[in-house]
Amino acid sequence: MKKKKEKSVKCPCCSMEKYKAEISVCLSILENIIKIHFKQYKDLNIDAYEDFTNNNFEWACDLCLKNKKAIIAIPPLQNHVWNPKVAYYDTYLICRTCGKDFTFTKEEKKIWYETLQFWIQSSPVNCLQCRQQIRLLKIQSSTLSSILKKDKKEMSIEELTTVVEIYQKWNKPEKVKHYESLLKKKQMSS
Repeated sequence: MKKKKEKSVKCPCCSMEKYKAEISVCLSILENIIKIHFKQYKDLNIDAYEDFTNNNFEWACDLCLKNKKAIIAIPPLQNHVWNPKVAYYDTYLICRTCGKDFTFTKEEKKIWYETLQFWIQSSPVNCLQCRQQIRLLKIQSSTLSSILKKDKKEMSIEELTTVVEIYQKWNKPEKVKHYESLLKKKQMSS
């Protein structure tokens, strides 16, 4: 009788072909997930290694984990239906805003999927600097909106100063000029 040839899988972290014995850490995590989620289906006889070769898990071989090219994930903390991330490794993306390459690091992924619990299939579309800039613009816009809801006469010196600073950062000289004059009037009347 011929011996069945063992199927290998390509490690998504190092791109090397690996056999069952070389992915024992991530495979044991997947086996535990199967035991937990399919405990009522003992008759299904699910093979975790077969799942590895047939599905799209993010995982890494034992060598990548040992060399710290990848880190272990905690699937129960992730927001997923199936195909959780079993390990995290750096991936390279292109920023939608600035067009530059950026690294979505393994450490960022752990925070992104386990702490912030973003959907497991999501990933950032912008680099960290662009995301910070977008966040800052949203904060400034929200601050500006809350101040500008008030009647100009009701705005405090601090609020007018904030409005001027935001418009300066946004390079809006006409708005800066207008609110600086209101600020001066307010300061003179105080």
